[in-house]
Amino acid sequence: MSNCPFCLGPDLRDISVADVAEEHNAVRRRVLEVFPQSLLLAALGPVVSPYLLFVPRRHIGGIREATATEWEELFLALSICLEKKVFPSGTLTIFEHGVRSDGGCSCVDHCHLHIVDGRFDLNSLIEKALPSPKSFLIGRKGFEVDSPPADYIWAGHYTSESRDIVVKASSAEGRGPQYFRRVLAALAKTDQWDWRVFPRWHAINDLLGRWN
Repeated sequence: MSNCPFCLGPDLRDISVADVAEEHNAVRRRVLEVFPQSLLLAALGPVVSPYLLFVPRRHIGGIREATATEWEELFLALSICLEKKVFPSGTLTIFEHGVRSDGGCSCVDHCHLHIVDGRFDLNSLIEKALPSPKSFLIGRKGFEVDSPPADYIWAGHYTSESRDIVVKASSAEGRGPQYFRRVLAALAKTDQWDWRVFPRWHAINDLLGRWN
């Protein structure tokens, strides 16, 4: 889709991570790892640090639609995140905003998973604070048995010892745009949760420097 910031086209497949820093496109400037079917990016507007995105190249609505290869690349990306030792707790929280029941998307309408430090326990938040929480497991081949419907938000926890991502999910109805980003901003004691208004390039550049 020509108007999607994550649909970068086939020209990205042959460029190295070292080349990306010279690109002027905001997405290309933030690429940390390049995989055959996905990308790992420094997130625009990092509410907390570090803050990454895992993005399939294909324009799909959510991670439920991922192929086997895209699932494998997700787990490879998570392993690399921990190997880089930029996450203080040595664990990861992964979340997806999901699609609202009114048909709108609470962020960019192209599948992307948010990755932050595991000390931000969004699983427990869903369990304690949101209605009718449900549990799921994500394995190397995707959701085990079942997956949340499109109008859910979910958060998962991952460690280097894990073979699965332990997920809690709840309805997205009434949560408003960028719900988890607003929660993280509250935890970080800032009101700068909107990535469109507060891109925070200083934090992005700091992560790019530490990653290499």
